[in-house]
Amino acid sequence: MPYGVGGDANTIWHCDAMPDQVYELSTVDFSVVRQAASPGVAAWGPHDIGGDANTIWHVDVITDEIYELDAAAGAAAGGGSGGLAAGAARLLI
Repeated sequence: MPYGVGGDANTIWHCDAMPDQVYELSTVDFSVVRQAASPGVAAWGPHDIGGDANTIWHVDVITDEIYELDAAAGAAAGGGSGGLAAGAARLLI
């Protein structure tokens, strides 16, 4: 169930509440470039996402938390499925 999309001309970010996932989408055809589990712990939590090629801001409305995800962490780990935010979330609020 899509709940959020954001980004810029070079990078598109998308979050899905079921399953709790965050995605990088292709700017060419909107296919999934890479994805990872949302850092929140509550089902139906991920609702908004935005940012650029370097940083992603992600909101979990169930836990009332805002996260900063390091987009480069997934690329450094080889990208692909599961590489996006693994170990790269920083709780902001």
